[in-house]
Amino acid sequence: MSKHTPGPWTAEWHLETRHPKDHPQWHVEDGLDCVADVYGGGANARLIAAAPDLLAALQACRRVLGIRDDFVPLGHAAELASIIDKAIAKAERE
Repeated sequence: MSKHTPGPWTAEWHLETRHPKDHPQWHVEDGLDCVADVYGGGANARLIAAAPDLLAALQACRRVLGIRDDFVPLGHAAELASIIDKAIAKAERE
């Protein structure tokens, strides 16, 4: 599996002037390079920028669930673990 560009990432707005019409564009950046270009609203760019942090949070939650599931109400630990596992797999898939 190839590794993703390490975070933190930020969403920065730029006016793309190389396009025939000046076109607003969001760049998701790692501090040095552009990780992704996002056209349209900043909400998608901010969500993409949060991806490394969200993945790390899910991985931490999964580790805790693997150690101890008695704090999850009404025995939903297995369901929660399954949802987390699917999200992590999607993020780490090549």
